[in-house]
Amino acid sequence: MSVGNIIIVWLIAIAILAGATWLALRLNKFIFKRIRKRRNALHYMYMEKLISAAIIICFIILVITTFGGADNIWKSVLGSTAVVSAVVGFAAQDILKNVLAGMMMSIHKPFDIGERIILEDDTAGIVKEMNMRHVELVGLDSVRVIVPNIQIAAMRLKNHNFTPKIRSVYFKFYIGYDSDMEKAKKVIGDAIKESEYTLPRPIKNEKGENLYGQVYFLEFAESALLMGTTVYYENIYTSEFITDEINTRVREALIRNGIEIPYPYINVVKA
Repeated sequence: MSVGNIIIVWLIAIAILAGATWLALRLNKFIFKRIRKRRNALHYMYMEKLISAAIIICFIILVITTFGGADNIWKSVLGSTAVVSAVVGFAAQDILKNVLAGMMMSIHKPFDIGERIILEDDTAGIVKEMNMRHVELVGLDSVRVIVPNIQIAAMRLKNHNFTPKIRSVYFKFYIGYDSDMEKAKKVIGDAIKESEYTLPRPIKNEKGENLYGQVYFLEFAESALLMGTTVYYENIYTSEFITDEINTRVREALIRNGIEIPYPYINVVKA
């Protein structure tokens, strides 16, 4: 067979392989798109990326085999132990660790698509996507943060979607030592109930009632009395939004009712 005919055969073979690969990728995307319409879960997204990568790798291997034969390729390129060690070493450092970390997260699911998480280094955002290399988070200002899988797998994180519909934020408020404590408790509790974004706590009391979080006197602070309560809200709102809403309402309510909000100050007296 002439060189020209060999080249034509190779080109036809590569075209067939490329077409088959393209169809396999499209089919894979179509199948997981249908699956994720029902439930956009993290492990489905990761599995789709993993299968797509496997299809591409198979295409590359088949192309290499078509051009030179697998035996010749392995003998000429990877015949040296040093080369093999270097390739495996680099892959383990930069690729395999992220792939394995992503696989473990897709299995154990410490978070899912659409959930809001805060990482140990205070990076916060809603999980938009996870592939074999990284997790993509979307922050409050729509900034996208890309975090490698291995880093997230090694960090502690807070998941604000622990329950399907209701989240909670713990608040601390300081009032003056001379304040009427019972009045302050009522003012804080009423301010929280009046917000259109707050909900009763999901756990009923012994009477079967869903009440709002109780306001407690917690501590004699250095120059104030510390009050605390838990606020519940729907998971469609961010904790920052609820924090702003409740802090603003409580501050205005305390001022309106003449309850002191203490703050440190320095009184300079001239001798």
